[in-house]
Amino acid sequence: MDIQEIWRKDAHVATIHNNQVIEHTINAPILIKKGQVADWKAIRTQDLNRPNSRALRRLLGLSTSNPQDVSPVIYYQSLSDAFWLKNQGDTTQWSDIGFSDDRFFSITLTGKGHMSNPRIFDSPYSPEHSNTGSFEKGWKRTINGWQLWKNGSPEAVWSEVFYSQLANLIFQDCAVNYWESDGFSVCDSFIDREQSECLEPFYSFCDSHDNAETALAVLPAETHTDYVNMLFLDALMYNWDRHEFNFGVITKPDSQTVRLQPYYDFNLSLFNGAEPTSIRFEDTTIKMYKQVCGAVPYLTDDMVKEAYALTSTSFAPVASLTDTLSFIMQSYQLIKSS
Repeated sequence: MDIQEIWRKDAHVATIHNNQVIEHTINAPILIKKGQVADWKAIRTQDLNRPNSRALRRLLGLSTSNPQDVSPVIYYQSLSDAFWLKNQGDTTQWSDIGFSDDRFFSITLTGKGHMSNPRIFDSPYSPEHSNTGSFEKGWKRTINGWQLWKNGSPEAVWSEVFYSQLANLIFQDCAVNYWESDGFSVCDSFIDREQSECLEPFYSFCDSHDNAETALAVLPAETHTDYVNMLFLDALMYNWDRHEFNFGVITKPDSQTVRLQPYYDFNLSLFNGAEPTSIRFEDTTIKMYKQVCGAVPYLTDDMVKEAYALTSTSFAPVASLTDTLSFIMQSYQLIKSS
């Protein structure tokens, strides 16, 4: 295998050979600094368990058996950071490869659209080839940047929108703002790739997220308060899917200051994970929060009612205000109990 270079936008940050790190700078990916080259490559590839992603590859004549067969086509890019990889001696620059096209958006989101898109075969180059996760989704380019659209049931979409509304009332501007459009859950990208911002998933620090005390031991101290607050929200709204790939730390080059990312990915919470009238006792989300919590944040019925009123969708709410209020406040009492 040729010698390869990892870049952070326009800066060379690491050199590898045969999946071994030869050298790296402080601005290299965390997994690269730990010597885990194969792992770093693996988490940057499209999830082939999604039917639409497999269909897209078949349509383009690309591999549907090995996710990493396509990664070199896009220089191992991802919209979640500014890292990319090229062979040593390749004269390609960041300005040559930065994603600017969403021609495969409809195909990956809905499985449709290629027959009406005359540019579909111009190039296989697309951010969709690094779009991870199990739900059908797609990146849409707008005048304000990239939006992530995600498919799901009404329960998933409504729960995601409500979660973000209540989260931002409890902890101001802490969460990605989700809204519903045409039955899909939508949010703006929160990574500024042009400023070389990079989202390092929790997996970069630890290969599993099942113990809050362990998480605090490996996460940078600057992120601890926001991490504990995230656990509170997940416990409150029964987000049982907070695994090692759907939260992380945002870094900037040449800076020791880091921050937890805005909270995101709530579609497996609330009424897409539990019955509206269920009484929850010591579930995993509450257990993890209780491992590390101090004073429990303040919450009132009025905050829940306001979040409910702000949860606007084109379809009817999946739960009544009464059921939603009951579910949230029962969760709150369980969290506060010893």
